[in-house]
Amino acid sequence: MKRLFILSIDGVPYSLLTSLIDMGVMPFFKSLITEKGFRRYNSVLPTISSVAWASFMTGKNPGAHGIFGFIDRRPSPFKLYLPTGKNLRSKTLFEIVSDAGKRTISFNVPMTTPPRKVNGVMVSGFLSTKLHSAVHPPEIAQKLEYIGYIIDVDPSLALKDESTFWKQVYNALEGRKNAVKTFIGQEWDMFMLHIMETDRVNHFYIHNPEKLHSFYTELDHYIKGIFEYIPDDADVLLLSDHGFCSIEKEFYVNTYLSRKGLLKFKVEDPKSLNEMDSSTIAYSLIPGRIYLNLKGREEMGSIPQGDYNRVRNEIVDMLGELVDNGIIKRVWLKEELYSGPFLDEAPDIILEPFDGIDIKGDINRKELFGKSSIKGMHTLEDAFILWIGKELKGNNSFSIIDIASSILDELGVGRPPDMEASGCLA
Repeated sequence: MKRLFILSIDGVPYSLLTSLIDMGVMPFFKSLITEKGFRRYNSVLPTISSVAWASFMTGKNPGAHGIFGFIDRRPSPFKLYLPTGKNLRSKTLFEIVSDAGKRTISFNVPMTTPPRKVNGVMVSGFLSTKLHSAVHPPEIAQKLEYIGYIIDVDPSLALKDESTFWKQVYNALEGRKNAVKTFIGQEWDMFMLHIMETDRVNHFYIHNPEKLHSFYTELDHYIKGIFEYIPDDADVLLLSDHGFCSIEKEFYVNTYLSRKGLLKFKVEDPKSLNEMDSSTIAYSLIPGRIYLNLKGREEMGSIPQGDYNRVRNEIVDMLGELVDNGIIKRVWLKEELYSGPFLDEAPDIILEPFDGIDIKGDINRKELFGKSSIKGMHTLEDAFILWIGKELKGNNSFSIIDIASSILDELGVGRPPDMEASGCLA
């Protein structure tokens, strides 16, 4: 049975890759492309890396794995928190493959914090704070430090110390390549390396062709260097989790809800959603997740359970003006997108924006629209996948949820009965 090497490159759009290739910026990547093995495909809603990679690893929609955003909330008592791998309530590819008696090695994959005790090696990604607590088994931490491996760059440096930001980016890429060089000789059936630096760069430089082209030229060199270590008997899969585009403007949903009288606060200048008044009807978390203040679910619920459908439908009707005005592409009900044991935790309404309209959850904005220092946003329909030597289904005919089952098939591992992934291979 063949082995599989997966190189995941966060937030790289299919459209950007094809454009750069046409300009001669990424000659090595171009050399990998086969006509039927390179496709544009869909991410998930909300289009957030933590949600997308959780869906990739489990082959399930968010309602079945429990991750709905980069920030989430506990409704009673109300508390905002950052979901980690602890909140991912499903087995991942790494555990499924391990349980089948095969060995996995993974580096830097989002939503693997803390590392799970797989048969092999797992080094967690960007929500980890210290390398020693991010690794399984623990004894490999010293080796990673020796080769210069770092968990993540500091994205804020792109705004306050650009030269240090770029130094960190290239140091991180060098560390990723060194990790492959160091561990590729071990026994493994599935090896996955995740590059997060592309997402960090795109958020701040997607609008800057000169710096973007320079970075992707270097990225092409790093990818070529990684391929020099991949054994000939391994199949190779490359993919991103979502696309990217420049931000035209930000839309502040909580300001909109406040103006409509649906979101109220106890104080004039609130600092957090914890200061919501009990008369609130609805509030929003980034990006475009709207929750009703439902009695019996929310700490200070105001909407009787029996009025849920009526109130939600009224809000959906109201949001129709955003569709009419070209702000929102579509308004979704949670049951239209999600299913599974965690459906009750899902946002009641999900807004799908047009590309270029970045939906925010700020509570202290006086205006409906604005801009910030972030220049790039995630897009739903422009992720890329390249499975060398394979034939994939057509462009945008599958999503990131569907890939897991094809990976298991290629490794000769049975699909769990609750995995909904339908496959990506033709």
